[in-house]
Amino acid sequence: GKKKVGKIFGRALQLHPLSASLWVGAASYEAFTMGNFSRGRSLLQRALRVNRGSDENRARLWKEMIRLEATVVEVNAGRQEYAKKRKRGGVGGVGGDNNDTSYDISVLTVMIKSALSQNPTLPFHAETLDLLLSDFPHVDQSNSLPALVMDSLTKQNIPERELLIATIKAEATQRSEVASLVDIFEGKIIAVSEAVI
Repeated sequence: GKKKVGKIFGRALQLHPLSASLWVGAASYEAFTMGNFSRGRSLLQRALRVNRGSDENRARLWKEMIRLEATVVEVNAGRQEYAKKRKRGGVGGVGGDNNDTSYDISVLTVMIKSALSQNPTLPFHAETLDLLLSDFPHVDQSNSLPALVMDSLTKQNIPERELLIATIKAEATQRSEVASLVDIFEGKIIAVSEAVI
């Protein structure tokens, strides 16, 4: 069954090599269904080489590359967290604090830099930022990836960038305020639960 699907994608890509949707589907199948992230990455890289002429296709393929690499980071982060909890005997229970956790985001960082340089448009920058903040909020605890997008944006000569920068700064402030409130709330819950015990 699963090998047959891979062959169907292969044949479809031979017939329609400029279809970004087919490339994304094949890469997603390999990475997320088959669990072969390397094969998914390889398919997307090949798709970028084949789709040199279409800016729209290339932007979509680059976004999928970023999504794939961010997923790899999240999977690895989850494995690290699980291993830490097992060491502490906390699997299935509530773990300790996760503030000391750092994940290797070097490949994702390179991927984002390449994608931004290949797609110097405001919509691509905005969509990349949204992808990172909305779909993968735990990937980058230091916020260096959104800063990378912002830095790239400030270097581009995009008329609308000031509006986007102001919007992003406002959202960052709101996220920071929410994070502070969550920390305070969690502290109060711990204090009350300790007082009850």
